[in-house]
Amino acid sequence: MAPKDDWQDELQFLQFLMNFLPLPAYFKDRQGRYQRVNAHFAQDIMGLSREQILGRKVFELPGSIPADLAQTYHHKDLELMQAGGDQVYQAEVLCADGVRRPFEFHKATVPGPDGQCLGIVGAMIDISDRLAMEQDNLRREKLLAAIQTAGAVCHELSQPLQVILAQAEMMQAEGETSARLRRSLVSIFASIDQIRGITDKLHNLSEFRTVQYVGSSEILSLKDSAP
Repeated sequence: MAPKDDWQDELQFLQFLMNFLPLPAYFKDRQGRYQRVNAHFAQDIMGLSREQILGRKVFELPGSIPADLAQTYHHKDLELMQAGGDQVYQAEVLCADGVRRPFEFHKATVPGPDGQCLGIVGAMIDISDRLAMEQDNLRREKLLAAIQTAGAVCHELSQPLQVILAQAEMMQAEGETSARLRRSLVSIFASIDQIRGITDKLHNLSEFRTVQYVGSSEILSLKDSAP
């Protein structure tokens, strides 16, 4: 059998395997042209028929692959073909429904009989749910850390606050106080109430929300994090 026939047989077998994958999958030749794609790739990712995809490069499908994404895919393909072996990375994908989603690309070079790279086979995994779960877990971890810190702060503030309150009440109970001292006591009691309000919010943290502070730093927003 001629080498060209062998090559076509291999492509047919590759297409057969890709058709059974529950993921978008494709094969590109070493010039970067799509030579085989499965239905998931054509319909769910590109929104095109196989005939509209085959024989074209990423830059020749601008309606389905925006220029910024095409540049990323092309750059990663070149890296893989130069290094050989396999490659895993994350990148955005414009899906057929018009939504950009994060995907994880699993790719490998396909060696020919002479050892040279014939092209790249790739499969894509939508990781939107996984990343959302990771973000949710991160928010939970931050909230737990904030609650633990808030509890420690409230505990440490409680005793000195009680001492200040007791001293202020004793001074107020003496009766014979100057106008200046009475004004100071009013200010002290107002500050104590304010601190109590802050500690109450710290005790009731239910979310982890931050606000911009000095420079690029962020601080916990008690207003948005406690009911």
